[in-house]
Amino acid sequence: MHFRTVVAAVCFAASVLAHSPVVAQSSFSTSSSAQPSRSSVLSAEISRICSSDCLSTASVGICVSTLSGERLAEFDADKLLVPASNMKLISTGTALAAFGPDFRFETYLVIEGEVRNNQPFDGAVCDSVLVGNVIIIGNADPTLGAKSSITKTAEQIFSDWARALKRAGISRIQGGIFADDSYFSAPAEHPSWSWEDIGTYYGTGVHGLNFYENVQDLSVSPGAFVGDSLRVAKAYPETPWMEITYSAKTGEQGTGDRTYLFTSEFGTKADLRGSFALDRRTKTVRCSNKFPARTCAYQFQKYLENHGFACEGDSLDGDLFEGGRSVPESDKSIFKTRDTLCVTRSPKLQAIARQTNLESNNLYAETLLRMQGKVFGTGDDYESSLAAMAQTLADLGVDIYSGTSAAASSVAAGSSTVTSGAGSSAAAFRDASGKPMPRVQIADGSGLSRKNYVSPAFFCKYLCAMAHSSAYDAFLESIVSPTVSGSTLSHLLRTLPAEQRARVRLKSGSMNGVLCYSGYILPAAKAVNLSADDCSDGTCDFGAAPGDAKAASAGQRLTNDAKTANGGETLVFSLMVNNYTCRSRDVTTILESILTLLLSY
Repeated sequence: MHFRTVVAAVCFAASVLAHSPVVAQSSFSTSSSAQPSRSSVLSAEISRICSSDCLSTASVGICVSTLSGERLAEFDADKLLVPASNMKLISTGTALAAFGPDFRFETYLVIEGEVRNNQPFDGAVCDSVLVGNVIIIGNADPTLGAKSSITKTAEQIFSDWARALKRAGISRIQGGIFADDSYFSAPAEHPSWSWEDIGTYYGTGVHGLNFYENVQDLSVSPGAFVGDSLRVAKAYPETPWMEITYSAKTGEQGTGDRTYLFTSEFGTKADLRGSFALDRRTKTVRCSNKFPARTCAYQFQKYLENHGFACEGDSLDGDLFEGGRSVPESDKSIFKTRDTLCVTRSPKLQAIARQTNLESNNLYAETLLRMQGKVFGTGDDYESSLAAMAQTLADLGVDIYSGTSAAASSVAAGSSTVTSGAGSSAAAFRDASGKPMPRVQIADGSGLSRKNYVSPAFFCKYLCAMAHSSAYDAFLESIVSPTVSGSTLSHLLRTLPAEQRARVRLKSGSMNGVLCYSGYILPAAKAVNLSADDCSDGTCDFGAAPGDAKAASAGQRLTNDAKTANGGETLVFSLMVNNYTCRSRDVTTILESILTLLLSY
């Protein structure tokens, strides 16, 4: 790319920004006698953009590098900032590196017999009657029964399980349908998540048996006048043990949906609070369901009863709050045998990772983190899971304390955060006693916690490491472009041609006062524009899956080496803004102008 092309891009971005009231006039100028380097032009223009009045009270960090790690431009690149959902890049990438793209979760449907009066039934089927219970055993599959294009619906899964019972000759169950979610034993949510968030669909938390993404749908309509009570009805799934009250009121027109469900795993009462605008149409509000295992068992029993099966027991007989397992306490010591009738496998991990980043799914991201602790660490709690993820980062070459060995990893005692170093010299970041000072703090896998502190430089270092790992192809496919329908990015860069937008692969991260974009700018010949249903079969097996064949026929497949194409260069970037008070759309415009510069670099 010639220098004049970069200058032209700078002029284009400057002209766009000059018409925006939130961007200050440029102070950048070049000498007529000596042209600066391309990277210095880029750095100067990024610095000018970051001097916008809109960002005057904000904390801003920018880092742009090559895949080899050479920094091309930076603006406070080592500043620690809240990344929000940019954390999902780390949880999905480390999971792909640790488990491999073909990993699948498994859920088991088993039958267990009982001993009554010291006479074993051995889980036997007697005249089409199971004398015992049906148990659904979870292994933390976050997609089980989810409303997602990559997996089967709950009805389809229940149909598979019912057929398995029929194949075993069972039409009547002299017992109940129960669920075992003891695969995970630690609390479902991170302790730093806000009380307001944990009742939402994005704060559900992770269980050993997840179902319908651990969500309770509510149908919500406004009242006739401002201040009136809302009209609310439970939708799917059925949770008859829950007593939900509705304190929320009808709000002024234009105020939107400001409802929040306040709920807890410690009880069966919840309250919908906040407001729902008078001019809003009826809406399905997705809230957190703290009892997904019980819900799965209950819904399956209802399915069986509606399809000709007789269930003499009741899935609600168990202790709702006992140890994560909704099996009656009185029955646990007398199980005799266990026979597996059916194994339900999730989509491949590469499809789950893509869906995680496509729709910014917190449940999926947290599950991928917690599984690392369960399988490779000492437990499924956050402390163990973060330590396991830190080891995966070290294996990728991203040292948790820069300048020290992987053995110097540290998870703060008594806390569920992992700290690491991102600077080039650990000696510059030691306290008076010589102990390395933490340079990065990771609290969770989704970015919902405000205790995550990561620098743009760390993200660039991590993204470079992923690009040189065996998991890169699957990881890159998990990071979508703004051209992909159904993503959280479809509003970005709309004034640019589709072929330019397709070159941008990024993950967004946003919460109140936070907006971040991190990812890759691909060379033109490397750009891929897969449609949202390219992984609809849950495999993303390029060259084999039906969706991939469609992409290939459209000439959209990845055809070049993962690093460069036709002499072009892949760029790595992280753009992070915290604590802004101006409009989010104005911050978006500023970051879009930087992305436009990178596309022309």
